[in-house]
Amino acid sequence: MQAQQAASSVVEWLPAIVIGLLAVLAGVLLVRFLRAVGRALSALGQAVSVLVTLGKGVFWLLRMMARLLGLAGRFWRSTAGLVLLVAWLSLWGFRLGVLLLCGLAVVLVSTAIVWQIRAPESFDVYCGRFVRSWWLRWGYYQWRWSTWVRNLALSVRQPDEAQVAYEGSRTGAGAASLVTLDSPEIYRVRSGPAWDEVVVKLAVGQTVEDFDGQTEALAAARRSRRCVVRELDPGFVALDFERRDPLADTVPAPVLADVPGDAVDLSAVPVGSTEYGSPWLLPVLGSHTLTAGVTGAGKGSLMWSLLRGLAPAIRDGLVRVRGIDPKVLEMEFGRDLLHRYATTPAEAVSLVEEYSADMHARQQRVRGSTRKVEPTTDEPLELLLVDELGALTKYLGDKQSQQRITQLLGHALTQGRGLAFSVLGFVQDPTKETVPMRDLFPTRVCLRTQTESQTEMVLGDGAAERGALSDRVPEDGAEGTGYVLGEGRKRPLRVRAGWVPDDGVGALTEFCAPNGPLTGPLPDSSSEPSKRRLRAA
Repeated sequence: MQAQQAASSVVEWLPAIVIGLLAVLAGVLLVRFLRAVGRALSALGQAVSVLVTLGKGVFWLLRMMARLLGLAGRFWRSTAGLVLLVAWLSLWGFRLGVLLLCGLAVVLVSTAIVWQIRAPESFDVYCGRFVRSWWLRWGYYQWRWSTWVRNLALSVRQPDEAQVAYEGSRTGAGAASLVTLDSPEIYRVRSGPAWDEVVVKLAVGQTVEDFDGQTEALAAARRSRRCVVRELDPGFVALDFERRDPLADTVPAPVLADVPGDAVDLSAVPVGSTEYGSPWLLPVLGSHTLTAGVTGAGKGSLMWSLLRGLAPAIRDGLVRVRGIDPKVLEMEFGRDLLHRYATTPAEAVSLVEEYSADMHARQQRVRGSTRKVEPTTDEPLELLLVDELGALTKYLGDKQSQQRITQLLGHALTQGRGLAFSVLGFVQDPTKETVPMRDLFPTRVCLRTQTESQTEMVLGDGAAERGALSDRVPEDGAEGTGYVLGEGRKRPLRVRAGWVPDDGVGALTEFCAPNGPLTGPLPDSSSEPSKRRLRAA
């Protein structure tokens, strides 16, 4: 009986036992399967990791090779020299190659020394500037650039995001003090007879203004006379360092060229020299020029140099000059080449009224036929010279006459450019009270001034920061030296006008009016605009 009951219990629990055994077996098989899958995934992960590592290595290798090829192409002279050196040593062997190379170097250096002594200009053009540029790039600027950038705070400070995230996860707070420095790089160096041009590639986040405020510090770091910042292509600026002053010596006056009057480019008249050794070209046609400077700064040099540059056109009747000289000193020497000449306040008012009336008459003649008058003998370029503009606009004494002259000059400055009417004014005090129409002059020249603020009155706000240091021009031996700012030029250019002695003015007068004066009587303000008196044949 008990055996039957035990057998019956076993039969009842048999399905449960079978199911339990099957579950255990299934669990064992699942564990083994998952373990196998885990091994496979681990092997796959390792394979992917190896592939990623190899891919990164290949990527950085290709990137490094591309960078090296780019550097080799960018500095192709150094690359070519290195290749030639290796080829030379491979051809002759190391010992013989070095001996032959030393002998060749001695011959080349000796030839260069003789060439520089006998023909320094051609040597600098074809050889010297290239060698000097290469040496200054790698032997001077590159070694000092990182120090300049660091000390003058010309780097862009950016947070290192990876380091910030790591420190934040480790300490539970951000590490905003961790930064990386993105610095500008020297892209190219060119060296001329007086200047070094260092082209800099800006770092991301930098602008030209970042360098404008450091011009004096950069000049001091370079031990240079002056540093000028120029904007080139987007992302590139040029730092020009002056090694010597090409304007230290007197600049000769423009030569009286015996050429036809129509050969003179009235939009670019040579009047002196720039700080880069190129001719200083001043526009007359289509522009008005205001020149400011203290007494003795050289305003007369600029005026007579301009007239010498215009001499063939004045002689042939393509340019007609009117002059106002309240001091009765400067223009008196050359009054014979002037169409009209005024010294007294009444004459000045009459002359300006005649000038304005002639402009209005031409405006009526050409209206509807042209947008810009090209000077001819029938419609010449009318140039008005005012030696002391402040004497007419502030110190004349007669308020009514001052207002009349200011009104007429403003009319000429706003409407005369397209009609070939130009004004060249000279002033000592460039304030708005003295020259209310100051901003109507497209071209402005600032010679020696007493204060930095006067420089900015003429050349605009920030001119001193951009390199216009008119208040630092020496009082002796630098007449005619200053800075010019014109259309299309964002930064002042240092210039010096040619020196014209008294006999040079006499030669100019004889060149333009060999058969007598070109002047005529100054009409009353109520008379009709007069025609130019023809001189005798």
